[in-house]
Amino acid sequence: MSSGVPPYIVWKSEYSVREPTLDAQHQEIFQIINTLYGQIRSGVTDEEFYELVEKAKGFADRHFRTEERVMYDCGFPELDNHERAHRRYVEKVVALTPTKPRDSDERAYDLLSFLKQWWKNHVKRMDQKYVSYLQHLHHPVKAVGGDD
Repeated sequence: MSSGVPPYIVWKSEYSVREPTLDAQHQEIFQIINTLYGQIRSGVTDEEFYELVEKAKGFADRHFRTEERVMYDCGFPELDNHERAHRRYVEKVVALTPTKPRDSDERAYDLLSFLKQWWKNHVKRMDQKYVSYLQHLHHPVKAVGGDD
């Protein structure tokens, strides 16, 4: 992060799912949240705010598609529950995103608080459940692109 703002969410080794592509995606999501936090603290414009929120939503969507494909490929039995958690996340982000023009920084901070808690808890608890199934993959994990 820039401008001396401490990170809002910090990656820890305990969040690792021990798969480089998925870990890199999780770390990128943490960085996007930190960037959003830093921009809100420094007085981001509405346009910059919504651009970054859309980037976060798009990246999360690509990550979810990558992760769900990996869970399918490795035979993870809780895939349906995981997909539901991803869908609830998307619904909550939409509900918490301040209206245009941004109505208040308070709502922006509510969104940030949700993002921080959801990602920390999801990666640390739900994602850890599929780690042992990753050994059943017979191919390297490839990130789903924006065009897939």
